[in-house]
Amino acid sequence: ALRTDFDIELVRCSDGTEENPAGPFSLPPAGRVDGYSQTELVFGFHPTVECVSTAEVRLHFATPDVPDITIHLEATGGQVPIAVERDVVDLRTCVYGQTYREKIVIHNRGKTALKCSMRIRPALEDNLVFSPDLLYCQGGESSYFNATFKPTEGLLKRLGKYADMETGIIEVPMRVNVPDQVLPVNFVFRAKLTTCELVFDPPRLDFGRCPLSESVVAPLRVTNPSRLTQKFGFVNLPPEIKIEPQKGFGTLLPDETVELTVRWSPSFVGPGTAALTVRTLLVDKTYTVPYDAACYASPLSFSNNLVHLPATAWHATSTHSVEVKNVSKHSQMFEFAPPPGSHLTISPLVTTLAPGGVARVQFDFTPKLPVPEPPPKAEEEEEEKKSRPSTRGSGRAKTPPKTADDKKSRRESSRPGTEGSDVPKEPEVDLTAEWPDDDFDGDPADFIENLTIRVPCYIKGTDMVLYTEVQATVIEAK
Repeated sequence: ALRTDFDIELVRCSDGTEENPAGPFSLPPAGRVDGYSQTELVFGFHPTVECVSTAEVRLHFATPDVPDITIHLEATGGQVPIAVERDVVDLRTCVYGQTYREKIVIHNRGKTALKCSMRIRPALEDNLVFSPDLLYCQGGESSYFNATFKPTEGLLKRLGKYADMETGIIEVPMRVNVPDQVLPVNFVFRAKLTTCELVFDPPRLDFGRCPLSESVVAPLRVTNPSRLTQKFGFVNLPPEIKIEPQKGFGTLLPDETVELTVRWSPSFVGPGTAALTVRTLLVDKTYTVPYDAACYASPLSFSNNLVHLPATAWHATSTHSVEVKNVSKHSQMFEFAPPPGSHLTISPLVTTLAPGGVARVQFDFTPKLPVPEPPPKAEEEEEEKKSRPSTRGSGRAKTPPKTADDKKSRRESSRPGTEGSDVPKEPEVDLTAEWPDDDFDGDPADFIENLTIRVPCYIKGTDMVLYTEVQATVIEAK
């Protein structure tokens, strides 16, 4: 008899995959058998889960007249003694800089005590600690490791492939070392990292210059970049500061931005610098938003520079009165300039007050629907008009219509102190809402909007401009 070589071919495996056709089995690649002798083949079985696996292999001999031999393999993978209670330990959402604790429960299904220790990846050594370092789990009983996790902002970058930079989720494979157990005990440590910061835009408020007994407002945007909902509140506010809405308290959803209105009503003359205090409940953090402002004395005093008008229907009128007092020792002449298109009528517009005098100014708000353009004339009417005899030259000449520029120049010439005075040019005042136009889809009578209108008041001989804010709502009459 001669020596014969043979190859080993895997025919099938119950737990095989495309990446690993042999599944939990390991096969020798080939073998050799001498004449009148025998050889030994070693097949390995390495299960990772509890299972029953079968496989079939075939031996192909190099000698043509020797038939193939089929071998059937069957093995059972049982439970290992040491196992973790949860395959995935999820700490859910964790905030940078905060400390979180969790129990890693170990079960011993065997009958003898086994030694266990945790293996930590180098990237997590500064953020994750297990105690105790080593424990003995008695047979048939359970024990646990205490995990202490304190994430930092550089952790995502250090973990590399185990972290998702967009979602902030980390999934790190971990292992329990058991010297007397061949199969490893693995689990996944998972957490979603986020910040607890609030972003303020602008980071510093500037109210500019404001006359005494008046108010000035500044917008403040607060953004929550965290993946958790945060409750915030402005606390210990000075009496001259008012914040709306909800008096500076609110709740921000993840990635939500809210715009607040900060109103400063000075009570003393001179420059001022202070800070607003903001506190959050998520981690009990305190922020400060500094602001700069300056107050100067005004010769006029308003009883109210914020006018709240009731809901007004189209072509109806709402009225509110404001008292203006001259607190200086000289006569003062002033003029209100309502913005064009504001549907406001102020009377009187121009007034002169003696020292200590008081004038009542009335604000009338009458919203009116836009007048629709006349429909185009038919072609027959145009031809009939052309056929009529011309009347050019007969009768007296028609007065050309006044343009918007003529009206504007006439209004400016009637303003007090326009010539040779220091009254500044009327600034452009924009409304915070648009009225129905060609882009409005639907009936203009259904247009409902809240309006905020700032009306300037000019004082003759000075560069002071006092503002009165009018808040109105237009509704449809029922």
